[in-house]
Amino acid sequence: MRRFAALYHELDASPGTAARVEALATYFRGAEPADAAWALQVLLGKQGRRLITGRRLRQICLEGSSLPDWLFDECYAQVGDSAETIALLWAQVASDQLPPPGDSAAQRPLHQWMEELLPAAAGLDADRQAEAVRGLWRGLEPGELLVANKLLTGGLRVGVAQGLVLRALARISGLEETVLQHRLMGGFTPSAEAFRALLGPADPAETVPSRPYPFFLASPLQGELPGGAGEWLVEWKFDGIRGQLIRRSGEGFLWSRGEELINAGFPELIAASAALPEGTVLDGELLVWPPQAPRPAPFSELQRRLGRRLRAAGC
Repeated sequence: MRRFAALYHELDASPGTAARVEALATYFRGAEPADAAWALQVLLGKQGRRLITGRRLRQICLEGSSLPDWLFDECYAQVGDSAETIALLWAQVASDQLPPPGDSAAQRPLHQWMEELLPAAAGLDADRQAEAVRGLWRGLEPGELLVANKLLTGGLRVGVAQGLVLRALARISGLEETVLQHRLMGGFTPSAEAFRALLGPADPAETVPSRPYPFFLASPLQGELPGGAGEWLVEWKFDGIRGQLIRRSGEGFLWSRGEELINAGFPELIAASAALPEGTVLDGELLVWPPQAPRPAPFSELQRRLGRRLRAAGC
């Protein structure tokens, strides 16, 4: 788990895209497949349910230390997060909680934390749960403790876009990012076998009907317009979502400019795509335009759609 915690903090401190992709590629290149699979699951925001609440972690921390409630609450008021408050305070107030040399849970692999240690602690009764959680905390550095607490509460947010993760995986595998994204469609169950399959060589028979074309984006002209005004067409620059609607292999695919499939947010467009001829690709601005309205609806109408999840495997 120690290497994943180090990755988390490196990503948090990285100043730009290139540094983050390099950090991700380095981690995935050196991680055991089972750990890499769970890291991918967490980085993509698919960790799963909350195991223990922040309020419960606060109680476990206070019961296992001499820290008064009021002081914890004062610190929490400054930090604003129970997991981080505990990470900052625990090593200072629980010096008697150090494990024997070489026995820190941080040395256990990430997949063991995710599959065994965290679920086991969460499933215990109150007294045994508190002992188990404090046992996981023993010997953790503050940065590692923060990650462990965030994994327990289901609140670990790395702030790395899926595209960066795919770019890193493409770098170490030699596969195209669209191939990797297509393989992740329909869900990913973290395991060593699943990660090996994800990065496996491309089969010549493996087709990706959903693959979009490079987006034909607008670019500003420098200087005066060449030619006369009669040689140009002008259209409104509406505030929508740039997308590609693709009809291939009897299926519809809707891609955002960020190369993410957003089928789940716009089921009516996917249904309407069935009327398009096979092989059609529409590249344009996605808008909500109510019937009889003189102009499109606000962009906020579109934003609410983007958070929707697929209800079935596949798009």
